[in-house]
Amino acid sequence: MGETTAGASISKRQWTFPSGIATLSLPVRSRQGLGSQIEFNGVKPHVEALPVPEEVQKGLNSEILRAEEHILKGGGR
Repeated sequence: MGETTAGASISKRQWTFPSGIATLSLPVRSRQGLGSQIEFNGVKPHVEALPVPEEVQKGLNSEILRAEEHILKGGGR
């Protein structure tokens, strides 16, 4: 439950410039997730729960509120 993930692989390799001025972190292997590539696509949740701007302004966590509603309706089984 939640939002689609960013679509970035967790399998990364770091390269540091010889001068040490910077380090690059790049994906080196793509992962499969629910039948499709995760890289650039992300993983979609079974139940989408997006932030609601009005709730966020009130300091509420929309995703948790939707999760609670889902569970109370019997969707958590």
